[in-house]
Amino acid sequence: MPQSYNFFPVGFIKSPYKEKFGIPRQARLVKSAQSTIELISPCNDPSIIKGLESFSHLWLLFVFHAPKHENWNPTVRPPRLGGNKRQGVFATRSPFRPNPIGMSAVKLEKTEQKKGKIILHISGADLLDGTPILDIKPYIRESDIIKNAQDGWIKDKKHPQLSVSFSPILKDFFKENEELKKLITEVIKQDPRPRYQESDSEESYAFRLEEHDVHFVIKGKKANVIEIKNPA
Repeated sequence: MPQSYNFFPVGFIKSPYKEKFGIPRQARLVKSAQSTIELISPCNDPSIIKGLESFSHLWLLFVFHAPKHENWNPTVRPPRLGGNKRQGVFATRSPFRPNPIGMSAVKLEKTEQKKGKIILHISGADLLDGTPILDIKPYIRESDIIKNAQDGWIKDKKHPQLSVSFSPILKDFFKENEELKKLITEVIKQDPRPRYQESDSEESYAFRLEEHDVHFVIKGKKANVIEIKNPA
């Protein structure tokens, strides 16, 4: 049996998530997040997507390319357990795995072919900008929906959500940025903090979303966006 295999990316994703902090923990939690996948040679042949647009959702297989994976561990501390209890890595979706491969189900909005490029427009992705895509498969309800599937140790371990408000000084900014406001709300609502950082004291946070630096504070279960910066 071969001891190793070589793979190449079929394309790369362009997503609104420019850094790890702020990326939703699972796909489709932030449905308003719009992303694109540009296919690259040798997978930019138009025939490769024939029939794809007839499907509403896709499976993406990708590489966790940003974290360093030289030293993986057979057990990890899942955020759902507050980082206080270990589980086997194969019982989690941690990016720190023997092989740094992930999978996400996303919605296919449309396919586009222009100037020799093949671009897939998707929504609900939970991938860092620039993530290499290894494979794309159609989501098929007949086989992919498993009735009575068990949630294992994550049962009743849902992440609490935050209520999100915005400083009055941002009112004029969002007059022409309603879609961005919706995206920011959905991202922060999922509470991007690690569970071990949750507290009742007011804490300040920031992350890059699209081309914006979003600054907000969290106290208890309430988040307030206080500033949006657009670096030059």
